[in-house]
Amino acid sequence: SIDDLQRTGLDYLALGHIHERHVIAPNRGTGPWIVYPGNSQARSPRRSEQSPKGAVVVNVVDGSVRDVEFVACDRVRFEEISCDIAGIGDLGELEDLLASTATVRLAAADGRSLVLRARLCGRGEVHRNLARPGSSLGLLQALRDSAATREPFIWWDAVSDETAGELDLDEIRGRGDFVSDLL
Repeated sequence: SIDDLQRTGLDYLALGHIHERHVIAPNRGTGPWIVYPGNSQARSPRRSEQSPKGAVVVNVVDGSVRDVEFVACDRVRFEEISCDIAGIGDLGELEDLLASTATVRLAAADGRSLVLRARLCGRGEVHRNLARPGSSLGLLQALRDSAATREPFIWWDAVSDETAGELDLDEIRGRGDFVSDLL
């Protein structure tokens, strides 16, 4: 327990196994720093790996821990882009939107390369195009091709299609069934 760790008499405890950096108990004059420093490099697109990775530097003054500081050491970061397809007319427009979003994310990655996943959601006209066999795979390949020459690099890992077609509420209201009565 945290109480057990605080009674160790140590100034700093670096805990392991958890890949997400987290300060459990900062020293406020009552006990040791208790820190999950995380890992130095993300290894997968899991949510716990989607943050800057690095090391925790422990600053010691006169034999006592004064503070801790995170220093990013990672070379590659994993991120997921969520994209609502509402208002997107075709696959070319969707590809352009994803590519420009990737460029913005790369600029914010402090010089690190990115491994990206796109999660397409919402309702819209482009859903019909995405529903065609091979369409998502074609979009993924086009994104990979357009990002192939960058340094730091962008690698598109996956595109998942969770979209649906547009709803015509007037058409549904006119059907004369239970759902139309609800509307």
